[in-house]
Amino acid sequence: HKMSNNNDLNPNVYNFEGDELIEVEYDEENVPDDDDSTAWTDVNDDDEHIDIDDNNLETIDEEKEPAIDLSVATFTGHTSSVYAVAINPISPGMILTGGGDDIAYIWRFGEEKSDGFITSEVICLHQLSGHNDSVTSVGFNFDGTLALTGSYDGTVKIWNVEDGSLKYTLEGPEDIEWAEWHSKGNAVIAGSKDGTVWMWLANTGQCVQVFVGHDGGVSSGCFSKDGKVVCTGGEDGTVRVWAPKTGVCKHSFNNHEGTVTCLDTSDDGDLILSGSIDGKVILYQISGKKVLQTFVHSIKTISKDSQPVEIETTQYLSGDMDADDDNELQESNEVELALSVECVRFGPVINDRRYIASGGMDKSLKIWDITTGQMRLQCEHSDGVIALQWHKLLPLIITASVDSNIRVWDIRNGNLLQTLTGHNDLILNLTMKSLMNDTNDSSDQTNVIATVSDDNTAKVFFINTIE
Repeated sequence: HKMSNNNDLNPNVYNFEGDELIEVEYDEENVPDDDDSTAWTDVNDDDEHIDIDDNNLETIDEEKEPAIDLSVATFTGHTSSVYAVAINPISPGMILTGGGDDIAYIWRFGEEKSDGFITSEVICLHQLSGHNDSVTSVGFNFDGTLALTGSYDGTVKIWNVEDGSLKYTLEGPEDIEWAEWHSKGNAVIAGSKDGTVWMWLANTGQCVQVFVGHDGGVSSGCFSKDGKVVCTGGEDGTVRVWAPKTGVCKHSFNNHEGTVTCLDTSDDGDLILSGSIDGKVILYQISGKKVLQTFVHSIKTISKDSQPVEIETTQYLSGDMDADDDNELQESNEVELALSVECVRFGPVINDRRYIASGGMDKSLKIWDITTGQMRLQCEHSDGVIALQWHKLLPLIITASVDSNIRVWDIRNGNLLQTLTGHNDLILNLTMKSLMNDTNDSSDQTNVIATVSDDNTAKVFFINTIE
């Protein structure tokens, strides 16, 4: 279970190698070199060019290098799988995690000082106890002073970050599938297995809205990045847009053939991106109430005699794999199999085009052109991709995989730049924040990646873009 982490992405202009679609097969024996040092331009920085020395991003050969722990910090306080993670937006050395032990923790691994970010011994600041079931969602509010924890016990709890004290327990839903802060205020929304979405004010604990309409559990949701609407996806395959003040469903998109697993919204708040267990990614326009593009991430035709794979990550779109009676079988011996899309994200502007990324149980990361609907790039993994983040300023995407590794990809050519090892079981979520140095040079950064895993730990990794 994952909570969608929707961070604002600054639009940038990047260059691919020519106009060709480049598909890169993952090869453990021969990780491709990054031989493109094309300058990148931040469109928000008066066209000032940023030169990137790709040689400073170490390429790791997974076969030759042992699976050593490359993390800079590990939190071992949890006694069960860790499902959710958040980085404090104001104090990035502070991490919030929640897990299957029914507990959340606020802990610190370092802090920003006048001479830069200084790492330190991992210190548990607060143990947030009180839930009676797994903590599946966590998050800091916009100024880092409040924390939320959402649990299968049907409650969202609001905590004071400074002293770890419980401020409010927000009740109402049957259980909590996910919970999210408003990006600019102290409103909280949460989706439930009972088909409802609840909204509270964290400063008062008051429930101000209940959104009703999904037929089945609400599997994903978020505020739009401009904060004007609530977007939700459900087990019923619909994506719905809600007015926060009135609770009215402004529009329902009925285009998926299975559970909506993930959502993202564009910076201007007018576009929604959804991924589903049906193997598709769909782009919607809120103002026009229409579908702009459908991207087929993973649907393939297989023989009915094939060995079925895990039902949690697949959906048979046609045919019946379990039919024993010959009269029930279709004339064709083929069936369409979809592998679930687990993560979607809006990306930067590239050559005046907008791109998106999707990752899924087909073991691939895919980059799509939202104008043409064509796939631009494919990066293969050794197992399913369950989380991804675009870098805000550099041509990088970071992915987390079921194979317990974090990978850093160059989106200009699909090269694998770095593999971050350390976890001993599948990674369940990741989030990232960039730390600027005191020169404010956007090419000189330490990027903090926080991950959580089935191995009962949370880890912090650094990517340094310049030495």
